[in-house]
Amino acid sequence: MLLGAMLALAARGFCSTSIPTMTHCAPDARLVPARASARDWRVLPGVGWVLGGRLEAALHGRFWVDESMLDAVQGVGPNRLTTWRGLLVLGVQGR
Repeated sequence: MLLGAMLALAARGFCSTSIPTMTHCAPDARLVPARASARDWRVLPGVGWVLGGRLEAALHGRFWVDESMLDAVQGVGPNRLTTWRGLLVLGVQGR
């Protein structure tokens, strides 16, 4: 419910650090893995502090992020990737 409300706000252009779990917003309301903090990862279904920390440690600051890199993180598998498809910006990320 909270994720849906936050994505709806972000899609309308509202993005603020006052929303506790979303500090970086792409214009299309998708998460950019190379720029996401552990707190940002928590907006995705099934991500808590531990998995968010693992994802940040593995992917933050990378130039390129794809599904195989996500799958290599402990706690992420095919089912989560299927759930997250469409919620992430994959490919060239920049720094």
